[in-house]
Amino acid sequence: MFDASSPPARRSKQATWLDPRLLGGVLLILISLVVGARVVAGADKTVPVYAAVTDLPAGHVIAEDDLQPVRVRLASSGTYVDGAETVVGRVVRRELGKGELVPASVLVASVPGAFRDVSLALKPDHFPSDIRTNDLVDVLATSEDAAKNKRTWTVAKGLEVVLAAESGGSFGSSDSRLVLKVPTELVLPLTAAMRSSEIDVVRVPKGNAGDIGDELAHDAVGLSASPGPAGSSDPSGVLDESRSPVAPPPASAPAPASEPAKTP
Repeated sequence: MFDASSPPARRSKQATWLDPRLLGGVLLILISLVVGARVVAGADKTVPVYAAVTDLPAGHVIAEDDLQPVRVRLASSGTYVDGAETVVGRVVRRELGKGELVPASVLVASVPGAFRDVSLALKPDHFPSDIRTNDLVDVLATSEDAAKNKRTWTVAKGLEVVLAAESGGSFGSSDSRLVLKVPTELVLPLTAAMRSSEIDVVRVPKGNAGDIGDELAHDAVGLSASPGPAGSSDPSGVLDESRSPVAPPPASAPAPASEPAKTP
C-alpha cells in the first residue's frame, strides 16, 4: 500500500548575534556612516572667523557682543582672527566696518598706554564744521619742498574724535581744537606732521569707510598718485628732499679753471 504520511518538518535555526549575515549587515552600515561623514567633512572647506557686528572705531576695546563668528572659505589660514579664539578685551588698531572680517593684525592685546589723546589746532576750512565727539576721521598732511612741489599723504586713518572744542565763537568759525585718540605708534609721526606741514581732517562716513589712498604728489604740471605702504604713511621725512616726488635739480658743476697759455 502507498504510505501517504508526510516527512517531519525541518525547523530553521534561531538567529543569534553571532550570525555571520547579521554581523556583515551591521558592518556595512557602519562603513557607510563613516564614509558618508568623511565625504561631508571633506566638502566643507569653510573655517570660522570673526566679523564685526557693528562699526568699531580705532581704539575700541572689544566687548562680548561686538564680534560674531561666521564661516567663510579662505585661501590661507591665519589671515583673519579664528572664530574660536577669545577676543574680549582686545583693542582695535583701526576702524572696522559692520560685517567686515577681522584681520589678525587689527586686534592687539589691551595694554596700558596703547593710545594717546593728541590735540590738533585747525583752521575753519581744514575740517568739517559739524564734526562731533565719537566721529571717525582721517588725518592728511601737505608739505612743500624748495621747488614749490607739494605732496599730500595720509598720516592716520579711522581715528576717534575724543573732543571737539572752539577757541572762540561757534565751533568752526575760528581756530578750533580737536582731540583725537591716536595709537602710540602714530603719535610721533602725527606730531611731526603737525609741526612741519599743513593738516587737514576729513570725516569718515558711518558704514562707508572706503580707502582714500596713502599719498599724492602735485606740482605745477598736475597731480600724480604715489602709492605708499598700507595704513598710514611715514611723514618723518617731510623735510628730506630726497623723498620729494620731484627730485631737486642737480647742482651745476664748477667750470674748470683755464690753464695759462704757454710761451714759446
